[in-house]
Amino acid sequence: IDEAIMQKCYSGALNEALLACKLDVLLPTLERIKPSDMFHKTVDAALILSLWQQLLSSDFQDKAQLISSYLLHSLQALDLDCSVVRENIVFVRQQLENMLDKVNAASQIVQIPDSKMLNWSATQILR
Repeated sequence: IDEAIMQKCYSGALNEALLACKLDVLLPTLERIKPSDMFHKTVDAALILSLWQQLLSSDFQDKAQLISSYLLHSLQALDLDCSVVRENIVFVRQQLENMLDKVNAASQIVQIPDSKMLNWSATQILR
C-alpha cells in the first residue's frame, strides 16, 4: 500500500486495502489519499462497490467526514452504464439506500459537510 501511494497508484493502494477486508487498514489508507486524487480518473466499478460495502459496514460516526467524502466522490465517479453496475443493480440500490440511512443518522450527531450533496446524488441515481 505504501509503495502504491508513493507511486501515486491510488487505485492499486485502494485495492490492496480493500483486499485486507479490515477497516483498520482501509481507513488509514483513505486518510492518506485525497478522494479527488482517487477519483479524478476512471475507477473500476467493482472497486467502488467494494469500497461502499466496507465503508458502510463501519461505525460511520468515527470518521464521518472522511467516509462521506469518499462516498460522494465514488458515487459521482460511478459509471451507471457499466456492465458490473447493471448486473448488480439490486446490490447498488441497496447500498445507496444504506448510504442514505447512514449519512442521515450520522448527520444528526456530527456535522457532515457533504451530506446534502451525497443525499442529492444518491437520490438522483435511485430514481
